[in-house]
Amino acid sequence: MRKKILIFGKIPPPVGGVSNYVLRQRETFSKECDVDVISKLSLQSFLTVMKKKSTYDEVYVHTINLILLVFLSLLGLDKSTVLVDHNHSRGKKNKLSKAEWKFFLMRLKKIQVVSESLKKNYSDSIRNKIELISTFLPPSKLEVESAEIPEYISDFVADNEKTIVISGWRYVLENQVDLYGFDFSVEVVKAVIDMGFSVKMIVCIGDVSFNSSCIEKLKNKINDMSLAENIIIWEECRNSWALFSEDVVYFRPTSTDGDSISIHEAGFFGAAVVASDRAVRPQHAIVYEYGNIDSALSAIIPLVQEKKGV
Repeated sequence: MRKKILIFGKIPPPVGGVSNYVLRQRETFSKECDVDVISKLSLQSFLTVMKKKSTYDEVYVHTINLILLVFLSLLGLDKSTVLVDHNHSRGKKNKLSKAEWKFFLMRLKKIQVVSESLKKNYSDSIRNKIELISTFLPPSKLEVESAEIPEYISDFVADNEKTIVISGWRYVLENQVDLYGFDFSVEVVKAVIDMGFSVKMIVCIGDVSFNSSCIEKLKNKINDMSLAENIIIWEECRNSWALFSEDVVYFRPTSTDGDSISIHEAGFFGAAVVASDRAVRPQHAIVYEYGNIDSALSAIIPLVQEKKGV
């Protein structure tokens, strides 16, 4: 008899590290199990789960939500629930240490975290339930078959210049800092070119309606630095990983991070990776000091010097 699994988590759209993981988790489980996915918490979704509660063998929760944990406990599903912390607990340490949170977290089957540093966000009494995981699952067959690269992006890549790829679902400001390092990456490209090397960059942004004024400033910065022929923005990008088989360098200059799925995707497809030191990075990534342009250049220059296709 096939197991029945319930997943609470968003699947694309929107496209992002967590939603992609949930999609791939569903595809992986579906090979041997029956899977239900709840992407939006609502009264209707709660009623649906209540009707089918006795059929579920395991529950995976990709968010930290006390109401949801209480709900699952009332249904008797908490002992079958795995909470997957994709960096959600960052900044919630004080909240998670409160008695009501500890009570319901203690009742869970397991808590999976994507980074060793996230363990410290939970009280000592809960840490025996914590398991460190990688959130990388390869793109599913469905994703690969449906992936599309716009013609203007393909044309941009189809020359002998080495291409850097940087990506983020949105232009996010965290404490007024550009989380994904889009602005910093433009400065890096300018410095590489000023040093006499030929390079291009594709900036992949999924939701350009969010902080659109920042994106406009980014475009103006590219023009003001005379980089319009070297840098292109792929707006409404849904699958930046489709570029990683094109002999590119994936640049991840984030101010903070979890276990970046994009870095794993790049490694899976054989692309070189340069990433900031603001998180533990996979072995295949070249790590540089965050915010230090000389450190970033030291990592990137040897890669853009390589002849494309070699």
